[in-house]
This record gives sequence, C-alpha cells and structure tokens, in this order.
Amino acid sequence: MTGPLTIPPALQSVVVLVVGAAIVLGLATTLQHRPGFISLVGLTTVGLAALPALGADPTTRFAVVAVVVVAALALLLVPTAELAEESQRPEIAGLVLLGAVGAIVLATGNDLLQIAIGLETLSICSATLVALGRGERPLEAGFKYFILAGITFATLLYGVALVFLGTGSLAVPALEQVPAAGRWFVIAGLALMGVALAFKLALVPLHWGALDAYTAGAPGLVGYVMATSKLGAVVALARLAGAADQALGAVLVAVGLASIVWGVLGALAQHELRRLLAYSAVVHAGFLALALGSGPIGVDVALFYVVAYSAAALLAFLALTGRGTEPLPLG
Repeated sequence: MTGPLTIPPALQSVVVLVVGAAIVLGLATTLQHRPGFISLVGLTTVGLAALPALGADPTTRFAVVAVVVVAALALLLVPTAELAEESQRPEIAGLVLLGAVGAIVLATGNDLLQIAIGLETLSICSATLVALGRGERPLEAGFKYFILAGITFATLLYGVALVFLGTGSLAVPALEQVPAAGRWFVIAGLALMGVALAFKLALVPLHWGALDAYTAGAPGLVGYVMATSKLGAVVALARLAGAADQALGAVLVAVGLASIVWGVLGALAQHELRRLLAYSAVVHAGFLALALGSGPIGVDVALFYVVAYSAAALLAFLALTGRGTEPLPLG
C-alpha cells in the first residue's frame, strides 16, 4: 500500500496563484471597471498562496514568501498603473499572478525542466507587462525583451540537453558524481543555463533588454518585473553554481566584476532618473554574481542581498508611479 499523495508546498502555492489568475482573467469583462476589486482578489490570492510555504523548507519558504510580497505590492498599484488601455487592468493582475508562478517555479523547481518552464513563464509575463505601458516606448522595450528572452530560453534548453546527455537525467546534477566521460557535457550545459539566468539577473553582457524594459515600462510594473526576476534567478543560479562544484565560480566573479564596472560607468553618463536606476540594477546584479561565485558562504550573502536590494529598488520604482512612462530628467 502506498501512502497518501503529498503535494509539495511550492506546488500548492503555484496552484493557488494559477486559480486566482484564472478567476481574474475569466471575469475580465466584469472587473475592468472595478480596479479596486481586482486588487482585492489578487491580494487574497497571494495571501492564500503564502500559507502552504510557511511550514516548508527554508529555500521554499524564502522563495514563495518573497515573491508573493512583491506581487502584493504590484497588485496594490493595479488601479493606478499607467497603461495604454485602461480596460486591461484585469489582464495586468493576471500577468502579475502568473509571473509570480514563474518566479516560484524557477526558484524551487526540482529538476532542470521545471527551471526552464519557470524561466519562460516569468519572461513572457515580464515582457507583456512592460509592453502594456502607456506610449510607444514600452511596446518597443517589451518586444526587445521578449526576443532576447526567447534567445536565452533556447540557450537554456540547449544547456538542459547537454546535461541530460552527460547524466541521462533531468535532475540538477552534482558534478562530483558525474562520470568523467560526461563531465564536460555537464559543465557546458550548466554554463549555458547560467547564461539564461544571467539575462534575468541583468548581468553584462546580457543586460541590454533589461535596461530598456526598466526604463520604458510603467514604473510600478517595472519594479515588480525587476524584483521577481532577480529573486527567482538568484535562487536558481545558486543551485546551479553549487551543482557545478565551483567550476563556474570564477566565471561568475569575472562577469560580476564586469557588470559592476560597466554599470557604474554607464550610470555616470545618464541624465535621466529611470535610466540611472536601470544601470544601478546592473551594478547590483554584479554584486550578486560576486557572492554566488564565492562558494557556499556566498549563497547566504546573495539571498540576503537580493531581498534587501529588491525591496529598496521596488520601493524606488513604486515612488515613481503616477509620473507616466516618459523620461524623468535628473536635476
């Protein structure tokens, strides 16, 4: 006899978020003129989604709670988001909830396929949220972000295929347990997967799409995109770095240093507030990469850092809500 089926806490949270998104989108016609009720339904959904994770392992609890808090802040701003079409507020709330699903799956996925699904779900929702902002600039930025996300997703899938070739499994590999004949396939696969996660983290040289997205979209939604992308990518990249047994540590440190230098130099040349915040995101992504490349002790530092930075950056973008999507000159 087998025991009762146990649903993992992260999956329970995902199911709640998907159901909430389905309700909001299914009632879109009714809710489009009631933005306050949209936020209420969304907040109820993320509150219920957080409950299963409270008794879960630390990684799951961290990922789910952090993501749903960010989603809750974004849902509060749904009634005031600067959108091209005011009637699309239910769709915005649905995308926020589905983006939270992608971030949670990305951070807590038990195998490489789940990580891939989470990454693509988060990328599609993020690109759409950016594109639905007011004016032409958000549409262009969202399309560019979508194209780059598609390219990096293909890179990630190729990496998954190489890992499967080297191990015969889709589980996150432990490099020391991989036979010598397949070790280089696994290292190459993990490196390609790291490239895709570097895009979500906005690391140099994969930061261009994120720069435009952070600059052009509706501020409240952009803050949500940035925070969830960094939260999900940091947890997933930490797992891959640990699986590679520090084989990728030197690469992460080098990329992190390049991101810090490039981000600082780019920020010095800016005359617009949101572009400055976008380059700041690149710099902080570099610090996160440095931590992740510094061994097991760096993982805890990176998790603390990503929460502190995401909270500060999200609040900065939330403060810009209501000022439109046009450039905000400094001084």
